[in-house]
Amino acid sequence: MIAPRSQYSAELSGYLEVGGSKLVLGQLGPEYLILRDPAAVPGGRGEIVMLVDGEESRYAVLLPSDTGQTDVKIPYQRLTSDL
Repeated sequence: MIAPRSQYSAELSGYLEVGGSKLVLGQLGPEYLILRDPAAVPGGRGEIVMLVDGEESRYAVLLPSDTGQTDVKIPYQRLTSDL
């Protein structure tokens, strides 16, 4: 017997912390992120913060270079060590 589908949907949100700013994520992929709103993003170290049903997870990333004011798709490399 197959269990009935739940009406539950996880509450998701996330942001990129970089250069003293918190930039809201619109989408997150394995090697890139898409910002909700265009922003200039400095290259270097940052942190992706994900909230799933109120539980926070964080991981350090390396952003390869500065982006322009209109960029929303930003490549990144996940770092294995803490900031």
